[in-house]
Amino acid sequence: MWIDFDIFRELLKQTGLKVYRDKAPKNTAYPYIVYTHAFEKDKRASNKRLGNIKTFQVSIFTTETEKEVNKLTNILDAYQVPYTSFDSIAGDENDDTITNYFTYLDVMYHVE
Repeated sequence: MWIDFDIFRELLKQTGLKVYRDKAPKNTAYPYIVYTHAFEKDKRASNKRLGNIKTFQVSIFTTETEKEVNKLTNILDAYQVPYTSFDSIAGDENDDTITNYFTYLDVMYHVE
């Protein structure tokens, strides 16, 4: 199901985690979500541009396990929003292991 930007943001907020665009403020407590515009493409038919699809990378930064990811996947699945499989990158910060679980999903912008 295609979603627009407002629904996209609302679904992220439904996780109960803090949500930021591009970068969380310094010293933000974990877990939290950061979404970033990754790339875009146009939806066309009959040589006309009907819409613009922006792909966002959605990252969950946590000191916990993949249970934080389940908060988001359960919501996306309930609304039948397609997303790529989650990948992860682990790193150290102040002697804690911080994991960035991330996926990509598309958001439709209609062209008038």
